[in-house]
Amino acid sequence: MESVSEQVLAMEAGEVSSEELTRRALERAAASGKTFITVDGSALAAAAASDQRRAAGKPLSRIDGVPTAIKDVIDTAGLRTTMASEFFRDNVPESDAEIVTRLRDAGAIIVGKTNAQEFSYGIRGDSGAFGYVPNPYDESRVSGGSSSGSAAAVVQGVVAYSVGSDTAGSVRVPAALCGVAGFKPTLGLIDTAGAFPLSQSFDTLGFLASDAEGIDLVMREAGYLSAPAADGEASVRLTALDDLRAQVADAAPAEAYDAAISRVPAQHGALFPEGSEVFDFDELYRVVRSREAYLIHEDRVERSPERFQPEVLANLRAGAEVTDEEVRSARAEIARARAAMAERFADDELLISPTTPILAPEAGATAASGPLASLTVIWNVLGWPAISIPIWVPGCALPQSIQIIGKPGRDRSVLRAAAALERELRA
Repeated sequence: MESVSEQVLAMEAGEVSSEELTRRALERAAASGKTFITVDGSALAAAAASDQRRAAGKPLSRIDGVPTAIKDVIDTAGLRTTMASEFFRDNVPESDAEIVTRLRDAGAIIVGKTNAQEFSYGIRGDSGAFGYVPNPYDESRVSGGSSSGSAAAVVQGVVAYSVGSDTAGSVRVPAALCGVAGFKPTLGLIDTAGAFPLSQSFDTLGFLASDAEGIDLVMREAGYLSAPAADGEASVRLTALDDLRAQVADAAPAEAYDAAISRVPAQHGALFPEGSEVFDFDELYRVVRSREAYLIHEDRVERSPERFQPEVLANLRAGAEVTDEEVRSARAEIARARAAMAERFADDELLISPTTPILAPEAGATAASGPLASLTVIWNVLGWPAISIPIWVPGCALPQSIQIIGKPGRDRSVLRAAAALERELRA
């Protein structure tokens, strides 16, 4: 995998052109199996225009000319956007999603649309109309969902970074299972206009890349983050959430987490200290998500249920059983949880936990869905920024990961701390 920074520096030094990077990306995308739903050959023309701008000394940004891929639930003008569903197999949007506009304005070269779980409804990533993306390290296992193709595109070296969406962990879980970095920003930081919703209360767009530094660079150049702060910002205090570590069921994720914690000056704490109020984040999320998702698809569920993937249809139908009173109660409890957690961690700069408590499960292992998202969904409910970064454990062929979390608005601190930890783990 090449990093975003490596590609940027190579273009700035005149060692490679955007057209060369894009041609290679298109060739790899075509050979990537189920990773892409649609590949855009017209990207070469955009790359040639980028090279002309750079030759004239007028690049749109530092990432001008860097190829990228977009999850296929996000609108791209003139380029098919299917939601990984039969319902939208031939859908071609007339306009770009807001995030795509931002990236194009920075000169990004979109080479294609990545595969995903149908309508983003699932954390394993193995239920879509265009087939599923196997784990790059073990094809009998899933790559994680719902942004499965966006993670695989980075691992396969098609692109240095990609765009995904994260409603319960759908950027961070694929990143964790595929061995790349995946960042979910603060809720609302990135406008979701033009992205097909799963649950409007929690939907967040994010980025995947080979490392946190690349995500930081892309977000700055696209105008989502301010310019680099003082060097000291990377030196923040981490609080390890021991009660979340205790939920890890498999040996390799536990070993990876413990190894990472031993390399950083982290104090120990808990999401729910003894005697504190406990919130059932899984249940709060389930109630709101289930009802919101059902209302989005109610007409399709009633008219053409056979066109859905079976597991997605079952999940949607479950939402019909959720009452308005249950949703009102859950939303009130979420508001209380957000206030309580902001107060509880008022003196903590950043938090750290495992990303997933289990290894990548085999395809079709429905029982794995709950555990896969159990450590990520918390931060969607709270709306806090969180990033998953990869860790490798000797003797384990599958990548492991660790998650760094910040309070709302601390996105840059999360990314800087993640980059610093990545450097420490590589040392």
